[in-house]
Amino acid sequence: GQNGNVAVGLTRGFGLRHGALACTIAHDHHNLLILATADDDALIAAKHLESLGGGMVAVQNGRILCDLPLPICGLLSDRPLVEVSQAMDRLDHYARELGCSIP
Repeated sequence: GQNGNVAVGLTRGFGLRHGALACTIAHDHHNLLILATADDDALIAAKHLESLGGGMVAVQNGRILCDLPLPICGLLSDRPLVEVSQAMDRLDHYARELGCSIP
């Protein structure tokens, strides 16, 4: 957040085995949320979303697998619906590849 507060927590139940998933859509706070198995991938995800102005990203072994830029307040896209839908399909695919068991 803009006040410098950062929260770090341990999670279970997502099934993530590799890499990182990050997004700027989180209903209660609309800040950056990162789920990661590796600090390096988490940092790459955070920096990438910062460069996009917000959105969603999947990262593995230091490589960005796919992303969905959401430059309007980190919540909305300025791209056509078909492009957003295709990006979401790719993100779902890579989330499953990374082991995430929830949509």
